[in-house]
Amino acid sequence: MPINCCKYDVYGIRLDAGIPFPELRPALGGRGRVQRVRFALAAGSLERPPVRWDPPRLTPSGMVWARTATGKQPCLVEFPDLATFSVDLRAGHIGVRPVHGVPVRTIRHLFLDSVLPMYLYERGDLVLHGNGVVHGGRSAVLLLGPAMAGKSTAAAALCAAGSTLLADDCVRITRRSGRLVGMPGYAGLRLWADSTANLLDGATRLRAGRSVAHYAPHKRVIAGMTLASAPVGLARVYVLDGPSVARRGTRSDIRIERVGGADAIELLLPHLFRLRTRGMRRLASELQQLTTLAGEVPVSRLLYPRRWSALRGIDAAIAADLAIRDS
Repeated sequence: MPINCCKYDVYGIRLDAGIPFPELRPALGGRGRVQRVRFALAAGSLERPPVRWDPPRLTPSGMVWARTATGKQPCLVEFPDLATFSVDLRAGHIGVRPVHGVPVRTIRHLFLDSVLPMYLYERGDLVLHGNGVVHGGRSAVLLLGPAMAGKSTAAAALCAAGSTLLADDCVRITRRSGRLVGMPGYAGLRLWADSTANLLDGATRLRAGRSVAHYAPHKRVIAGMTLASAPVGLARVYVLDGPSVARRGTRSDIRIERVGGADAIELLLPHLFRLRTRGMRRLASELQQLTTLAGEVPVSRLLYPRRWSALRGIDAAIAADLAIRDS
């Protein structure tokens, strides 16, 4: 890694990057001992050919989105026609070989939103596929759900109402001073065009930028976005329904339904951020992590009608839920 590499703080780790990441917060000096990961563009061929490809990750249309080769270190993560990443857990190093012509912003997107979360998962961290906001200035609220469930849209509505962003699409959970906390990600949300059109009007400080990647229609909202400056204690975990079962009703039909015990763990399990399924030992570790999470932080279903006007009621519903259970 060259001496003049860019240094950033993201998910509670120090990133030494060979390319600039305008999405990330520059690293602060004087933080003492901190975990580090290095990221660089790879020249030439990757270090070794894949030993065995794991089952691929598919898009909703059935196309291969990503596949991994994790039999030996470094493991490989391939996004067909885009890039191949080499992930060395022991060395704390991630390299990438882009396909010719793929823009740098696409590489940044793949790294931030897929490969880095996978790296954190592979080393044993609890990483959830969801969004986090800081509600009321002190309570971290997580929004989980399958693809197209509206996690980022709901998070954008909460941020427009005054919440601070904690993380988008990937939430790393760890323990600080005996309490489970969410680690800040980066100051950006990925929204579809209809979400930006309906949420980012003149009444909000948030503004959409360009698409996150050359192949993706999502816009990255950075302008006006405020990111949490430190880890925040978890107060609630809300799970949204997928688009195929999303409820429709009147504006007042917003419900928060508490889920406990084994049902809470079953509700959380599909939202682990992983590109592959590992063996029984890791599954046992995941179940223990989720049991601890559900035992310390209330888990609920958040059900609301899929209408733009209903989003305004989510902030009030969460505030009421926090007030009732904190009293």
